[in-house]
Amino acid sequence: MKIGAGIFLIALTVFVCACSEDSSDNQSDGDAEFDSDENSLESEDEADDSIEGDADTSENTEQALYPDYPLDDTLRINQIQVKGTHNSYHYYEETPRPFFGGDLAPLDVQAAEQGVRQFELDVHYDEELGFRVYHSVYGDPESTCDLLYDCLMLLKNWSDAHPGHHVLFIFIEPKDDASPLKMDSRSDELDELILSVWPQDRLIRPDDVRGSHATLREAIASDGWPTMRAGRDKAIFFYFDSDVYRDTYLDGHPNAEGRVMFPRSDKELDSPIGAFVNIDDPVDGAERILQFVQAGFFVRTRTDSESYEAENEDTSRMEAALASAAQMLSTDWPVENEYYNYSFDIPDGSPSRCNPHIAPEGCSAQDVENLE
Repeated sequence: MKIGAGIFLIALTVFVCACSEDSSDNQSDGDAEFDSDENSLESEDEADDSIEGDADTSENTEQALYPDYPLDDTLRINQIQVKGTHNSYHYYEETPRPFFGGDLAPLDVQAAEQGVRQFELDVHYDEELGFRVYHSVYGDPESTCDLLYDCLMLLKNWSDAHPGHHVLFIFIEPKDDASPLKMDSRSDELDELILSVWPQDRLIRPDDVRGSHATLREAIASDGWPTMRAGRDKAIFFYFDSDVYRDTYLDGHPNAEGRVMFPRSDKELDSPIGAFVNIDDPVDGAERILQFVQAGFFVRTRTDSESYEAENEDTSRMEAALASAAQMLSTDWPVENEYYNYSFDIPDGSPSRCNPHIAPEGCSAQDVENLE
C-alpha cells in the first residue's frame, strides 16, 4: 500500500509539471503571435504614413512648380489681350525684304522666347502628304513646319513642358490654291488630326462652352466663357473662314456640336454661332471691336499689314490695336529684325495682359500668366 501510494504521488507530480510547461509554452506562443500581429499593424501604419507622406510631398511639389493665380476662378479667358502672329509658320529662304512679312521662328520658339500665344496656320490638302501648312505655291511656299501634324506637335510639346500657361489660340485657315482637292470635303479628317495631337481634355471645344444651351450665342450671353483656370494648359481652335469652308464645316453641325473648332461667325451680333469675329482694322474698326467684345465675342485684329507699317515705321495701327478691346493682336513682326526698325510686343505683358476694357478691377499681367 505505501509503495503504491508513493508511485501514485510521483505520477501526479509529473503530470502537473507537464501541464504547467504546456500552459507556459502556449502562453509564450500566444504572446509571440500577439507581438507579431502588433508589429505587423505598426508596420502597416508606418507604410500608410509613408504613402501619405509621399503623396503630400508629390502634391506639394506639383503646387510649388505650378504658378499661383489668385484670379483664376474670376478672370475669364476672353478678358485678356495676347500677342499673335500672322502666318505664324512663315519664312523666306532668300528674299531680303519680304512683302508678305518677315521670317518667323518655329512655333515653339515663338511661344517660349517671343511671348506669342495666338497662332495662324494656312492649311492646304496634299494628296500624298495630307494637310500641309504654307501660304501659297505662287511665290510663297516656305514653312517652318510643312505638315499640320508637325506644327501642332510643336505647340503641344511646348504646352506639356510649361504647365500653368494660359489657353493658346490657334487659327486654322483653309486654302486650296485653286486645286481640285478641296479642303471643304475634309472637315471630319481635319478634326480627327487635331484630336490626334490635342486630346479633348486639353481643348476648349464648342460643346464645352455651349453646354445645355441651344446655341453658342445663347450660351455665351448667358454663362460667358470658361475661367482662366479651366483654360490652363489647353488650346482653343478657330476655323478661320466665313464662307464655303465654314458652311461645309457646319453642315450637319449647325451649332458646331461635335466639332473641335469654333467657326468664324458673320459680323452680326445675333449670329447663332456668334463666338469669334475678325476685324482687321483697329483704327476705323475700334467702335465695332468694342461692341463685339462687350457682347462676349472673341475679336482678332492686326497691328500691321505685311510690311507697310514696318517699312514706314508707322506705329499708329499698333497703338490703336493695343488701345482696342480686341483679345488677339496679330503681327508679322513679333521681334526686332534685320529688315526694318519695327516690331510689336504687349507692353508690360507677362507675356499677355489683362484686357484694357473688360478685365475685372485689380487684374494684373501676372494673373493672366506668370511662368517665370
